[in-house]
Amino acid sequence: MSAAVKIDTDIKRFGKHLQDAVVGADAANFYAAKRTNTQRHNLQCYLQQMRALQPTLLLVGEAPGYNGCRLTGIPFSSEALVAEGVLEGTLFTARHGYRVSKEPYTREQSAGIVWEVLQKHRTAALCWNAFCFHPHSRGDPDSNRKPTSKEIDNAAPFLRRLLALFPSVVTVVAVGNSAEEALKRLQIPHTKVRHPARGGKPAFTAGMEAVLSCR
Repeated sequence: MSAAVKIDTDIKRFGKHLQDAVVGADAANFYAAKRTNTQRHNLQCYLQQMRALQPTLLLVGEAPGYNGCRLTGIPFSSEALVAEGVLEGTLFTARHGYRVSKEPYTREQSAGIVWEVLQKHRTAALCWNAFCFHPHSRGDPDSNRKPTSKEIDNAAPFLRRLLALFPSVVTVVAVGNSAEEALKRLQIPHTKVRHPARGGKPAFTAGMEAVLSCR
């Protein structure tokens, strides 16, 4: 049973903007359910927890994956990470209000790599995506595809709103090309690292080690 969590009004408002967003036929707005919505609930718990931690680092990825954020609502996460917790159990888990489905929990490779690096440095990074909804092949919701430039543009206001919610952020990292595209268009200073997917773990890890060692 997840604990009750008090969510700040501006975080609830952010969730409502996500809920009301309209996406194309080959994308899914998993925040859109009007009543009980695990993904929106989890995202609001995460943002509330991160607000208390006052993160100075923002990681921007490409888009939610069907086996990760689409199920949990939290960028760079999986059901297993949310259920088991990270940063020595201080982030995620049911006792902090999060909800996950019953076991067996899904795992997502990129999410695992990201939090492996962050846990090593005991860093609670704020995470987001260039396109914050799930882009998939038409007719196949259990697939992933790269977001289009138009989708990245349409999602840009959410990245702006997120940064406004977290003035503590001073370092922004683009994880991959789509994130770099989004941040360049918004003229947000950033450092780019390789995305960990498709064999990118060594380069991602090296890039993040360089970023984190300078903080």
